[in-house]
Amino acid sequence: MTQSTIKRKVPAMLSACLLASLILPQPSYLEHSTALVANASASELPVVSPSLMSAAKKGKDKRIIVTFKKKADKTVLQKAKGKIKREHKHLPVIAATVTDTELEAMKKNPLIQSIEEDIQLKAEEQVQDWGATVSGATYAWSSGFTGQGVKVGVLDSGISLNHSDLSVAGGASFVDYTTSYDDDYGHGTTVAGVIGAKNNGIGMVGVAPDASLYALKALDSKGVGYLSDVIAGIDWAIQNQLDVLNMSLSTTVDSPALHQAVDQANAKGMLIVAAAGNNGNAQGSGDTVLYPAKYDSVIAVGSVDKENNRAAFSATGSALEVMAPGVNVYSTTLSNGYKYANGTSISSAFIAGQLSLLKQSSPGADQAALRAKLIESAKDLGTAGKDMLYGHGLVQYGWVNGNEQPADPDPTVNGDVYGSVTEDVYSVTGNVYAYAAATGPVVWWKSGDLGPTDYTSFFPDLSNAKSITVDWYDSYSTDYHTYYALYENNTVRSVKIDKDGYISREDLTFEFPNLENSKSIAVDSVQGGVSYFVLSSKDNTNSVRLLKNNSNTDVTAKFPSLVGAKAIAVKNVNYPTAQYYVLYNNNTIVTRNNSGVDNDVTIEFPNVTSQTDSIVVDRTHSGAVTYYTAVLNLLPKIQVNTVNQNVIKGTSTNLITITGTVQDADMDTLTVKASVNGVEKSAVISNARDAQPWSLTWNADTDNIPVGTYNNIRVSVTDGVWGSDSKLYKGMINVSQLPGAPTNLTAMRPNFSVASTTTPTLRWTFNDPDADDGQSAFDLYLYNSAGTAVHTTGWKSSTNTAYTVPADILQRGSTYSWKVRTKDSKGVISPMSGSNSFKVNALPVAAVTSYTEGQTLTVNTPKLTWNFSDADSQTQAAYQVWASKDNWATIGYSSGIVKGDVKEHTTKALSGGTWTFKVVTFDGLEWSQPVYRKLVIPAGAQDPASPTYNPVQTQYQYDARGNIISKQTNP
Repeated sequence: MTQSTIKRKVPAMLSACLLASLILPQPSYLEHSTALVANASASELPVVSPSLMSAAKKGKDKRIIVTFKKKADKTVLQKAKGKIKREHKHLPVIAATVTDTELEAMKKNPLIQSIEEDIQLKAEEQVQDWGATVSGATYAWSSGFTGQGVKVGVLDSGISLNHSDLSVAGGASFVDYTTSYDDDYGHGTTVAGVIGAKNNGIGMVGVAPDASLYALKALDSKGVGYLSDVIAGIDWAIQNQLDVLNMSLSTTVDSPALHQAVDQANAKGMLIVAAAGNNGNAQGSGDTVLYPAKYDSVIAVGSVDKENNRAAFSATGSALEVMAPGVNVYSTTLSNGYKYANGTSISSAFIAGQLSLLKQSSPGADQAALRAKLIESAKDLGTAGKDMLYGHGLVQYGWVNGNEQPADPDPTVNGDVYGSVTEDVYSVTGNVYAYAAATGPVVWWKSGDLGPTDYTSFFPDLSNAKSITVDWYDSYSTDYHTYYALYENNTVRSVKIDKDGYISREDLTFEFPNLENSKSIAVDSVQGGVSYFVLSSKDNTNSVRLLKNNSNTDVTAKFPSLVGAKAIAVKNVNYPTAQYYVLYNNNTIVTRNNSGVDNDVTIEFPNVTSQTDSIVVDRTHSGAVTYYTAVLNLLPKIQVNTVNQNVIKGTSTNLITITGTVQDADMDTLTVKASVNGVEKSAVISNARDAQPWSLTWNADTDNIPVGTYNNIRVSVTDGVWGSDSKLYKGMINVSQLPGAPTNLTAMRPNFSVASTTTPTLRWTFNDPDADDGQSAFDLYLYNSAGTAVHTTGWKSSTNTAYTVPADILQRGSTYSWKVRTKDSKGVISPMSGSNSFKVNALPVAAVTSYTEGQTLTVNTPKLTWNFSDADSQTQAAYQVWASKDNWATIGYSSGIVKGDVKEHTTKALSGGTWTFKVVTFDGLEWSQPVYRKLVIPAGAQDPASPTYNPVQTQYQYDARGNIISKQTNP
């Protein structure tokens, strides 16, 4: 078993520890001491902080901060043999390490104003959906002011550099283990989200969503850092001319170096905001504002809840300047997530955002004028005028520059939530509170006539908690309150505060009976031991088990009926006055005593509604009974299936469908939503304790989804309480129109009635109504005259709208038909084309009619004649004659291609010998097979007395298809 405990002490001895604003309000019985202040003496000697005045181990190095009266002089440290850790460009401050001996020497140096310990600081865990509206940020947005061009520094644990809702303009790291200003703790990321989370349609929106955020990392991965690192961050902010600096840090120590640093930054024109502190009390008594908020150059900010009531933890005092939202505020956290946060750290961030809006709206105003505008914008709360509890009041942008206070449109609206999307309405009638749906986990406390009071911040983080309980343990030696939370993953975490103010955090899962199938827990402590109760549900049957002194027993019978039970509570279980409580689904609470008598005690509890998930009964130190109710929520989870889709308008495949599963452990009714091209679809899913499928469907025709490609569609689920989740649909959705059937099919050259060869080129036109679309493939079918397929291509990837039939498929003189279909660039298949028929060409036939085979001529210019016939009734388009004396080893004579239908040809004068003549004819498509004639021309044959020649004519050279490729003039 592993138990992790983090302890810190809250009362008087904070002089050596600078703490980030605590989000946990202290119980009213805690005593808070006044901070230790190093008051300057009248002498010329340095002021030394009390922590350095105490006895220390000799020789052990001390981290110190030395503030000089004028300019920093590092030779003072060098002469004292100190090791300089950090110097500053704009501050007369040096951080160093020294031994006790070296420190004693420096105490006498008149150049030094003060020497103080380089104390550590820690950012405590904390928890803006309602805040942005209450603070009037939406009013500023509508006026065009979003913080654009304003540089805001977040002096904290850094800012997450990979959060989709945050954009970091720059920054620096002042811790010694990394140069990165990425947040590895989380506090700075939450503060940054409140100031400037982007307005990008996801998550949440900060007060100044277009402000430039700068991460000044002074806290490490455990939320701990040194004062010298904080001062270095302030010096960097001065050097880089930041407009606003947020410091969600507080301490009881009045540090001269820190004081001088913030004064110098303010003198340079910077607006500095700091958390007033979370060490206030419910009564609002005492001056509890902490440093640096307490310095005049810093704006001290306290916290209010949704009813504009001061949060019980918010510090009070004369230095308190303004108030801002600080209870149950939604903001960013690590791992690209979100959480609910409390504390003056959050309130300080709101004011930093507000100042960014003011800076943009009044760019010429100096820091003093902007601070005055901020105060002017505050709505007075509490006693009229500035007071110790609320300062000047709640800052709201809408009141700035002469704008009138927005009137509440409905008298039931308490507080400035005008314009809020959620319209959280709170009204008070006597001691009964009626309120709208919670927007985050909330715990209500009541004791007698006191309350209801929001006690949420006493508990561990309640995100994804399903039950709470509280236990007060009192003995002669100690007493403490422990605040428990049971989570969806069946673990239990606690916050314990003892009478001396020690706060510890522990995982106490091991203390309880088996938490599988658990719904609710309860704890009761007496001197005889601690009793741990678990309400479980299995197979729709509820039961309660008790673990005490290692004894695990079923105590279902001690409780009222558990049918329809949501939660349990106990009181005084080891006494005759024991009470066992059950909260039912019908929002009633019944208790059973040791005598088995049941009573309805719903009225004793604060704010019992249909949202109430958990109840607690406890005691105060005076013995008064206290009652708690909690509105909790287990967050829904969504999964989105990713598949690619081809959607074709005007067909049966015109539907876009996105599917997945959702799950919600507390079985809230879930709504799944997504939008394609601005058309939103939703589905309602019930009973999703186990994963349930969902489906959203769009009709591309009736929903008017334009042709295009869609992806990265965000699908969200909400549970009707405040829980939500979302995922991206990352599949590709191609919406297109159906390609038209191919047209203009042809297998023939123009003006011919048959195909040219047995390997014709088949051509078509691709048709698609999408202007930018084109063919990506085709599928062609070729049939004989009987309708039998003699050749198919299958799907052939090609943008060419032509296909040449391979050899040895078609027969001459036969008739064939073909058709084709295509795919567009998205792979959508067209309808099949119509059929196109063609006939394969029959070769023309020539027959020589002049002379007889082997005839001996008396002239040397033979005249050849022939007949032409064609089965396709085509006429002769050209002819060609060749002659050879050596069995075609060489060509002795060639007429070239002679175009026309003349069927005779006279050669030029030939030498004596035996010649073989060859004649071919052309039908416009193909050449005939050659026909031959052998003739003998005697040696020395007499030429005609008047030799004759072919008439002068132009002869054309043709290719195989009869196209002219050259011409020449022959005699």
